[in-house]
Amino acid sequence: MKTLILIVLVSFGTVAAFAGPTAADIAYVNKYKDVAFAAGDMKPLKVWSDQKLYQLPDATLMWVFANGYTVVETPEKVSVRITSEGGKEISRAFELPSGRTCTVENRERVVWGLAQESAPDFTLRVLDANSRSIHLADFRGRVVLLDFWASWCQPCMKRLPDTEALYQKLKGRGLAVFGINIEGDKSRAEGAVKSLGLTFPVLMSEPDEQGKFNWTSRQITDYRINAIPDMFLIDKQGVIQKTGEVEEEDVEKCLSQ
Repeated sequence: MKTLILIVLVSFGTVAAFAGPTAADIAYVNKYKDVAFAAGDMKPLKVWSDQKLYQLPDATLMWVFANGYTVVETPEKVSVRITSEGGKEISRAFELPSGRTCTVENRERVVWGLAQESAPDFTLRVLDANSRSIHLADFRGRVVLLDFWASWCQPCMKRLPDTEALYQKLKGRGLAVFGINIEGDKSRAEGAVKSLGLTFPVLMSEPDEQGKFNWTSRQITDYRINAIPDMFLIDKQGVIQKTGEVEEEDVEKCLSQ
C-alpha cells in the first residue's frame, strides 16, 4: 500500500493536486481494520431498547446494536462503524482524526473518501420552472452543503426536512444548500419536493454515457457514493470537510472560519 497518493482532478475550474491519506491515516486503518471488537462477558455501561454501550479495557467505547451494527470510538479519536449481515462483517467505515474517511470492504479493499480533498465540480439543472443551472465553482467563498437523495429512499425522505430546517436557520449567514436527486425522474422528484416543502434548490444529477441514473449517475461516481442519503460539507475554499452525517455544529464551524 502506498503511503502517498497523488491525484489530479479538474475542480472549481482549475487543476488541483491532492495529497492522499497520510502515513498516520494509513497506520490507523491498518491498526483497526482487523481488530475483533467484542465485549465478551463485560457488563454494559448503559442499555437501550436497541443497543448496548460498552467500555473496553483500553477505554475504547463500543455501541452494539440489535441488528448487528457496531460503532466504535477509540482513545485516539478514530471512529469505526462496522456493518454486518447474517453474522458476517461486510464493511468498516473509518473517520480519522485528520478528518479523512475511508471504507474497508471485507477487511481487504480500502476505499478512501473525499474528506479533505477539493469537491468535484459540476454544472447541474435546478428542478424549477426556470430550468436554471447551478455551477458549483461559482460558490467558492461560501459554505456549501450537498444532500444526495432519491424519492424512493425512505431514510432520505426522513432526513430532508432536517436539511431544510438547517437551511432556513443558516442561509442568512451564507450557507448554500443543494439537494442532488439521483433518480432521473423529474416528476417524482418534484412530487417529493412539494410534499416535503423544500425551499433550497434541488438539482438533477447527470446520467452516465448510456443515459442511466441512480448508481451510474455521474455525480455518484465523482463523489464516490455507495449509499444514500449522503451529505458533503464544503468549506469556503472548496474543500470537503465532512461527509456522511453532517451536524449543525459542523456547519457552524465552517461558517465561522
